[in-house]
Amino acid sequence: MPARRLERLLTLARRGEPEVRAQFKHGTISLGHAYATTVGADREATDVTAVGRYVAEGFDVMARMMDAWAACPPETRGGLLDEFARWLDRFRVAAEEEDDA
Repeated sequence: MPARRLERLLTLARRGEPEVRAQFKHGTISLGHAYATTVGADREATDVTAVGRYVAEGFDVMARMMDAWAACPPETRGGLLDEFARWLDRFRVAAEEEDDA
């Protein structure tokens, strides 16, 4: 799934008005229209928190990683998965050490 589509779906799911989500779900409006309606409402509301922006940026990074994963040759995926697992292990150790401190 392209990162832009995933971003729009997540935005609609998290912040879309129930009526807009229902219209999209029933196919009466497109994802682009539902997203534009949701983002337009977001632009009018200025209470987007720093945490919300941080989480949205994290989803964007994850979507780009998934796109890159899907685009890489199958023979290289195993090595990339191993590298990610090593990184995740190091991250967990560091987080546990911080919790213990």
